[in-house]
Amino acid sequence: MPVEQEQKQAAKLNNDPPEIIYMEKPALLVVIDGKAMLQKIENSDYQVVANTPYPLFSEKKSGKWFLNVADKVWYRAKSVDGPWTYADEPPSSVLVKMVESRASESKDKNKTEKSKVKIATENAPVIVVVHEPTELVVSEGKAEFFSSDG
Repeated sequence: MPVEQEQKQAAKLNNDPPEIIYMEKPALLVVIDGKAMLQKIENSDYQVVANTPYPLFSEKKSGKWFLNVADKVWYRAKSVDGPWTYADEPPSSVLVKMVESRASESKDKNKTEKSKVKIATENAPVIVVVHEPTELVVSEGKAEFFSSDG
């Protein structure tokens, strides 16, 4: 490949650093690649966001959003960007069955250990939704800085 062609291709690369978000409590980063792209789910009132790895759904009738972050761990919001609240009760059984069937398919492919932490309202992570490259840094409580020359 000629040098000129390589330089043209390199000029198209986006080398901007990602945004960095710092949280002092448990949080989960949900990345949507650009604007949420919704796909209708046949025989249901739901649409799924196609450009995120998380099971993220919109209900047409109510305008509510549902996010599944782990086995039986659901969040709700009025907007895709939140704020998200932990849902003690999952959304409709139709949506739960869809997610469970997809999860069982992927479990067969990737045998994973189940988390031993029980998520409840008191310890539910904060959901942070972003639409561009972002890194999330989480600490337990306020960060403590110290000098090693001392």
